[in-house]
Amino acid sequence: MKTKQDLLDKMKSLGACLEATEYVQTSKSKTASTIWAKCDQVDWLCWFAFRVRPDLASAFVLKQADMAVRVHVVAALQAAGLAYLAVAAYLAVAAYLAEYSAHSSQLKELHALWPQIAEAAGEKRSVKP
Repeated sequence: MKTKQDLLDKMKSLGACLEATEYVQTSKSKTASTIWAKCDQVDWLCWFAFRVRPDLASAFVLKQADMAVRVHVVAALQAAGLAYLAVAAYLAVAAYLAEYSAHSSQLKELHALWPQIAEAAGEKRSVKP
């Protein structure tokens, strides 16, 4: 999948939402990879990725879910007045961020998946929910 039209055709075949389709249609970019790289809608990117490469999308979502749980555990412990446990949980989150690289964003990670997703989108092995 290389062109904007390739991307639109694939989105249509998968039943993409109107907003995502309009975003691609009105994009001034002509290549699918540029449109993907400029998109800041994590939900759209995940939706598309899950349909063409569920293995890659699942790994990404699990990593994000793990981080969200860690962050919310810290907040919950603080709210419960368990400061010492909150500090321990915070240190665990900090270690995770150092390992994961705090400078890496969800979008950068999703954007980096484009080559595998584009390749899969051009194949007939897409998964429909």
